[in-house]
Parts: sequence; C-alpha cells; structure tokens
Amino acid sequence: MYYRLARVTSSVRSSGLPMVRGYEFIEVTGDDVKLERAKAFINEGLSAGHFQAQIARTFAFEEVVEAYRYLEANSQFGKIVLTLD
Repeated sequence: MYYRLARVTSSVRSSGLPMVRGYEFIEVTGDDVKLERAKAFINEGLSAGHFQAQIARTFAFEEVVEAYRYLEANSQFGKIVLTLD
C-alpha cells in the first residue's frame, strides 16, 4: 500500500492560500523524531476536536450483509459503522 501524509507549511502561494507539503509514509515512520512529532500532532488534533471520523453510514450488526454490499459498491465517502446494540 502507498500512503501519503500531508501538512500545511508556513509558506503561502501567490493565491494567498497555504501550501501543503506531502510526505511518504516511510519518510515519517522510518524516522523516530518525525514519528513522535506526527503522533503528537495527531493526538493534539484529536484532543482538540480538529480531527473527526467521517461516517458514511451506520448499520446494525444484523445488516452486515447489506453493509458489506454497500462497502463493495465503493460509493461511500467515509467510514461504514456496524453497531452491536
């Protein structure tokens, strides 16, 4: 699998929008200092409520077949959740 991480840098484009610099997954996980900084960034974002899971649809566990079909259709944007209530 190929993963990329991105972060907003302090640079600004001529449009006035911030620049985004991408990182390859191994570039972060292969460096202990970068990995710790990435973990801290993610934990701070989660704690502050800046990162939230995007939920496409929720299914009861009894609807697991329908949930799988929905997943296979690949039309969702976000996570598919199964509840065990």
